[in-house]
Amino acid sequence: MNKFKLSIIIPTWNRKKKLIKLLKTILIKLNKVNISYEIHICDSYSNDGTRIALENLYGTNHKIFFHNIISNNISSKRNKGLRNAKFHNILLLDDDCVPIGNFFNILIKSLNSSKKNEIFCAQYYTQKRLVKKSNYYRFRDSKNLNSKNIGQISYKNIITGSCFFKITKQKKNFYFNENIKGYGLEDVDWAFNLKKKNFKLFLTKAIVDHQETSQNIKSYVLKWYMMSRDAMPSLLKKNNIQIKGKLFIFEKIFKYDFVKLIISFLNPFIIIPLSITLKFLLFYTDKSKFFYSQNLFYFLLMLYYLRGACKRNRHRFKNMKWYKDGYK
Repeated sequence: MNKFKLSIIIPTWNRKKKLIKLLKTILIKLNKVNISYEIHICDSYSNDGTRIALENLYGTNHKIFFHNIISNNISSKRNKGLRNAKFHNILLLDDDCVPIGNFFNILIKSLNSSKKNEIFCAQYYTQKRLVKKSNYYRFRDSKNLNSKNIGQISYKNIITGSCFFKITKQKKNFYFNENIKGYGLEDVDWAFNLKKKNFKLFLTKAIVDHQETSQNIKSYVLKWYMMSRDAMPSLLKKNNIQIKGKLFIFEKIFKYDFVKLIISFLNPFIIIPLSITLKFLLFYTDKSKFFYSQNLFYFLLMLYYLRGACKRNRHRFKNMKWYKDGYK
């Protein structure tokens, strides 16, 4: 019987400690299931000593490959890994997604029994201690798919932070859109394009501990701001407005000049002050369950999405500093 072979692709940037913790965990688990594997670490010249640390720890491990690319773009990093992968079984794994339990047993079983054109995702798990003491993590946990959702899911629910599949026919069918700037939407675009090629998406019993332990509501709304300002316009250039979802319903309306004018007028007087006030309210009441409201969190995300929409085409995108460019 042929040994199972797996290529693991991990994009990273300035997360040395998280990356090393992840590698230590998956190497232990991989050795237990006894499969052939390779790991492609795809970085963008991190300045926190990532490469030196990896060379010191794994310099003699010929199964771990380190790649540096100029573009600090998660799509470019995943594509770099895909181009260099020598095995047909692929695992896309973010550097803050740590497999737990029998993750690799489920992965192997899923891919061995996979029919043509199937993509599999693991579930995101948020540590209960975080959910218990933080409204922010409670909100994030409420958005996670869980065991109730196992089976076929929509492309809108793609989890590329822990996604596995078999590469069939042309490898380029699995490449991500590198033109999408900033944060987010490259995953939905990827899943939507595969859906058009008759791929089906499934949630499995495999679980990863999504260790966004440095996150809070202030950093999370920034992602929504950047997604609206940078990622959505670059996605819409592909005329992918047929992608469904609440954000795309808004975009269909926002394309009208009078709507843009109204939102732009309201932005400095209502949207910005309200968003900043609500952000700090949720931040400083984070440990009080009394103040938890899922709707308030969603409302805040919408406000920052509107703010991002008002800033489109008014700045020069800085690839290495997207997370703090022009933001309050």
